[in-house]
Amino acid sequence: MKHLGKHVMVAGIAWVLLSACGKDDTGGCNSSLGWAALVADESFQLSETATAYNNDPSPQNCAAYKNAYNVYLEALIDLQSCFGGSNYPGYQQSLKDSQLEIDQLCQ
Repeated sequence: MKHLGKHVMVAGIAWVLLSACGKDDTGGCNSSLGWAALVADESFQLSETATAYNNDPSPQNCAAYKNAYNVYLEALIDLQSCFGGSNYPGYQQSLKDSQLEIDQLCQ
């Protein structure tokens, strides 16, 4: 269950940072709704696989969870250009922590 808490924390940080990207809907970093939807889709898949793994920690469920976590992290990495200034170090640390978490799954 500790894995689920960490990915929720990363999703929360991403959501807060994404909401600061901008309010217009023209695309890119200025489209907080578009990017938030992308992350929300990935977050949903991650949540689904995390729940399945927590209910049944089989190797297949762990592999699915790890894959979903990697996809989610890649979606967050794609958003790096949206974050600058004082938000960037926290964002980078969250990405590093997530990668460490992924590396420790299924061991």
